[in-house]
Amino acid sequence: MSKKFNGLISSIIVVRLVIWIMPPHRTGWAHEILNELAYIETRRAAARWIIGSTLLAIRERVTYQLEHAFMNIRIIRTSLILVAIAVSVVAGTYAIQKPYQQERIKFTLHRLLDAKQA
Repeated sequence: MSKKFNGLISSIIVVRLVIWIMPPHRTGWAHEILNELAYIETRRAAARWIIGSTLLAIRERVTYQLEHAFMNIRIIRTSLILVAIAVSVVAGTYAIQKPYQQERIKFTLHRLLDAKQA
């Protein structure tokens, strides 16, 4: 095998790694990077192209992952707000109950708090 062929195979392996790193919505873009590598004439330019493509793929993957992480935080925050509203509604419903039911609720809450402290 010639050196040029070995260099081409190693370049293709690195670009395949770039395709693997890219987020799912950018795979077409990663395939275009692979296609453009065939038109680069010097090894130095090809190496620069591969390094730049790898850094770009890493940046895109990190951005993609962070966007989804923050989306999950929003979902959790919204869920907690909905739970707080539901607890408030239930507490409000119990607060307008008959007096003997309020006494029963207070007694139960005091018993739970005493059990936690013990």
